[in-house]
Order: sequence, then structure tokens, then C-alpha cells
Amino acid sequence: MSFSRVNLPESFFKGDELTSAMAGIGIHLSTKPLINPNIEDVLISASIEGLNEDWRTLSLLVDWIFKHSTVINVDRLTRAITELKKDTLLLAFWSTIAKNLHGDIRFKRLASLYKGQKLLLGASSGELFLKRNGPDERFKLGKLIIPNKILRSRPSDIIDLSDLVKLHRGIYYRVLVGPTYRADCLQLLETSVKQSVSSLAKKSYSSYRTAWETLNDWKILHLVE
Repeated sequence: MSFSRVNLPESFFKGDELTSAMAGIGIHLSTKPLINPNIEDVLISASIEGLNEDWRTLSLLVDWIFKHSTVINVDRLTRAITELKKDTLLLAFWSTIAKNLHGDIRFKRLASLYKGQKLLLGASSGELFLKRNGPDERFKLGKLIIPNKILRSRPSDIIDLSDLVKLHRGIYYRVLVGPTYRADCLQLLETSVKQSVSSLAKKSYSSYRTAWETLNDWKILHLVE
């Protein structure tokens, strides 16, 4: 049977599980952190829930992205958002976020995904916030207008990278070898080397070849040790 690459999880995090997953990537929340959740799964899940006018979740997500965008696997994120492009607001949000991550060329394709008309965040309260406070200056570029003060900005709610690498083994490997599929394969192999190549590829959202090469390298290194 041929291998079919996946870009989306079987289901996204919601409710209390999402709260635990967000704590698991270094957001200060009063809950037990989920151990090593997939970074992009958490980010996309938080954006879906946040855009349903859960401004607290969306605020924390935005603070995390602006603080830790360097550890995002942008290829995976872009592939996933592309598959979710029927959700116009979600597409406009991620395109706008990408446009405002100045200087990071990795986000160029994600930034170009939304080509529709300008949208206003907050169907029930956005116009009122915009009239009172104007637009949020963090999002000057892009086609999603985000009113000022609708999303609070408290970077102190996000732990620093030096502590994040201790909390999340996937992020440790992303810092070590770059924010790649290989890094996620390494983190998964650390938990269990007894898994098939296809299983490793699906769990890491990588190609079969990347999973195979990483597994092979892992075995070679451990034979040397």
C-alpha cells in the first residue's frame, strides 16, 4: 500500500484539551500541560477557537507567535492552512499574521494565500472597537483589520525560549536542528524507536523519505553510542 502524506490532524484541540495543549507549548495557564503536543496543531487549533470570538485564546496565540515564530515549521503550517482555505476568516488571519512577521522569508507563501477583500475581526464588536480605538498597529499589513484593544498584548504570559526548550522536547530539537519535520521525528523517536516509518511520518506530518532517513540516522547514532 502506498504512503499518503497527511497535513491535518484527525481532530483539532478544543476546550480544556486546547488549554492543556497551549500550556504545553509554553503559555502560562492554570492547567496541567499536555506533554509535547505538535506545535502547529496547537497553533491552528487556537486560531480556530480564537476566531470564534474567544479573544483571550487569540490574544495568547498572537503573543506566542510574535515571540516564538522562529521555531514554527512554516512549511507544515502553510500546508495545513492551505487545506483549510474554505474558512475565509482563518485564511485571512494567518495571511495577515505572516505579512507582519517582518523579515522572515519563510512566511512568504503563507502570506500570499488570502487574496480576498478586507475583513474586520469581531462581527459583534469589531466596528465599535475600531471606532473607539482605531486599528491594532501590530497588524499594519494584510487584509484582516484587527481593532486595537480587542486583543490584549502581554508577552509575559509566554515563557522564554530558554525555558521552552526544557518544557517541550520537540522545540528542543527544533532549536538544535532547525524547525523542520526531522526535528519532530527526532522527538518522536526519543519516545519510541519501535515504530514503522509510515507511522513516524504521519505523526510528524513529514514525507516518508524524511521519516525513513531520520529513523535510519537515529539507529546509526545509537549503534555508535
